[in-house]
Amino acid sequence: MRLPDFVHGLRFKLGAAFVLVVAATAMTMGVVVDLRSRAEILCVHDERGSRVARQFARSSAREVVGRDDRRLQERLEELRFEEHVHYATVFDTDGHVVATWNDDSIEPPRSAREFGGGIVDGPRALDVDGEAMTEFEAPIRATVPSSDTNDAERTIGFVRIGISRHALMRRLAEARTQTVWLVVIDLLLGTLAALVALRSAMHPVRKLIRATRALARGSYAEVATLPRTRDEIGVLSRSFRTMAWRLAASQRLLVESNAHLEQRVRARTAELEQALTDLQSLDRMKDDFLSNVSHEFKTPLTNIRIAAEVVRDFDDVNAETRRSFLTQTIVETERLTRLVNNLIDLVKIESNEVHWHLTRVDLLALAEEMAGTLAPLVREKRLTLTISRRGETPPVISDPDRVRQVLANLLLNAITFSAQESTIEVWTHNDGKVVRVFVRDHGVGIEDDARLRIFERFKQVGDTLTEKPPGAGLGLPLSKGIVEHLGGEMAVSSRVGAGSTFVFSLPIEGPTQADLAGHHRRPVVLLDDNHIRAD
Repeated sequence: MRLPDFVHGLRFKLGAAFVLVVAATAMTMGVVVDLRSRAEILCVHDERGSRVARQFARSSAREVVGRDDRRLQERLEELRFEEHVHYATVFDTDGHVVATWNDDSIEPPRSAREFGGGIVDGPRALDVDGEAMTEFEAPIRATVPSSDTNDAERTIGFVRIGISRHALMRRLAEARTQTVWLVVIDLLLGTLAALVALRSAMHPVRKLIRATRALARGSYAEVATLPRTRDEIGVLSRSFRTMAWRLAASQRLLVESNAHLEQRVRARTAELEQALTDLQSLDRMKDDFLSNVSHEFKTPLTNIRIAAEVVRDFDDVNAETRRSFLTQTIVETERLTRLVNNLIDLVKIESNEVHWHLTRVDLLALAEEMAGTLAPLVREKRLTLTISRRGETPPVISDPDRVRQVLANLLLNAITFSAQESTIEVWTHNDGKVVRVFVRDHGVGIEDDARLRIFERFKQVGDTLTEKPPGAGLGLPLSKGIVEHLGGEMAVSSRVGAGSTFVFSLPIEGPTQADLAGHHRRPVVLLDDNHIRAD
């Protein structure tokens, strides 16, 4: 079945919504008022019946104690003057009738029958001879003398009173009728108010519709009549006027810019996809970096704390022991300083924030200088360190401080992993456009699957759980980054049990601007049988 066209209009929808809201509000209010009135009327009825029963129980206690049945019967018959009281009966605690008036059921009260005279039930609705009644019960209590205990107030009987619900039902019906009229009046007034509000709200909408149709015909006359209010319709009207003024100019440019826009969207989409991939990779790298840094900081900080606590808490520590703990604190502090400096240098290199100071550098002279600096470590392990020049090696254009850093890292690695009384060899070799520096040790060597991983941050060879090497695993990644930015390459050759050879090359004419900017990242290469192969 097809609905009329006006049913699909905004005016009908808004009007229906308004009417539904008004109707729902009126009905809800009517239900609330009806329930509240009903509850109040029932409460008044129950309170009156309970009050009459309690008052009779208090006033008849003397007659029940004295077994004055005649007087008790008279008091029962006096209840006929109470409005709507239909019958009354007095029972003793065993459920026997003591006196009754107009009560045909004569069954024991519920209190005595079900609770042994202890607790009185609430009001009970029932039907007596076709008439609706509410039955109320109350205990009759009095102070009774006792031979074995002190005098105490006890329950000596019960009174049951039936009150007609006719008046109650009449009041409930009247209250419901009033509620219905209230709902009807509220519904009518609310509908009238909704229609007035709808008419006022639809007036600017109709203006906007006329202006839209006029603009579709090419006429701008109706645009000037649009409302200039500060509400949502006013905002829409201002936007419509702006659209109308710019429509003619924009239509011509739209076709020309559409193709260009689609091309830019495709390019931007590709860039965003790549950026998302890079961000996900960086997020994983960040998590690994934080995990490794926290692990590397934990050991020296723990050692520093232990040494400080011993010096603080034990006054009887002798001077030699105290000096030992303080020396350990200094060593661990220096270790942390080196770790922080390496991290800073590595971050600067990877983010291209290093200021390079290029000059002519003799690589062999720098190697001899660093060998002299590390001589105490060489003597401590009784090592033999030889430095030689194999062929003519001209100076190269490079950063001497950064080259010293690379040589120091490679020599420290060689010293660390060399066996006692073994030999470390350092030599340079001219290879045409580059000069190569070789550092060979005769230590533990590196397994094949670990030779690439040692150039990753925080990666070290050996069992890092049981025999963790000194350092944080940043020296080789830092050295590799420096060499790459200076236009060179780094390679490694190793055999387990026979030692390792690290070699890096630097161009004689110095790095290019692309090298210094980090645009040309070269892979790590592996040396095998005196040949270089890319991996």
